[in-house]
Amino acid sequence: MNTQKVIEGLNKDLSMEYAAVIQLMQHAFLMQGYEREFLAGMLVQHAQESLMHAKMLGDKIVALGGVPTVEVGRIRQSTDTREMLEQDLELHIEVIANLNERLQQVQDDAALRVMIEQAIAEEVAFMEKLEKILSLKKIAVAEKDVQLQKTAVG
Repeated sequence: MNTQKVIEGLNKDLSMEYAAVIQLMQHAFLMQGYEREFLAGMLVQHAQESLMHAKMLGDKIVALGGVPTVEVGRIRQSTDTREMLEQDLELHIEVIANLNERLQQVQDDAALRVMIEQAIAEEVAFMEKLEKILSLKKIAVAEKDVQLQKTAVG
């Protein structure tokens, strides 16, 4: 494992987690409308997860002999709920891609690999939640399944 390259990569990941915390909180603050109660809470909860990822990354960077970055990744803003969620989805797709890249760099460090895999799993779960909210995955129930449900109920 090239420790210096891993530290550079982890710092890139850290800057994106900083951005996620700020962007998610800003979107939660600005969100309005009937969806706000559910969606803002969800964004704040994931901002807290992103903060925990940042702490984990910063601690690991120091453990590897590096200095955690103070740079913040790109933050996008909007006052439109759908656009906010799309921005958050795009950010998290990028976060996941970067973490997957890091995973390839650290294959021989089991503890670091597990840490990154856990972060990926949490980010993917949030990404999938955003995709569902944005109706990006179309779901169709086969007529046969509907008939079976009606028969079981009736």
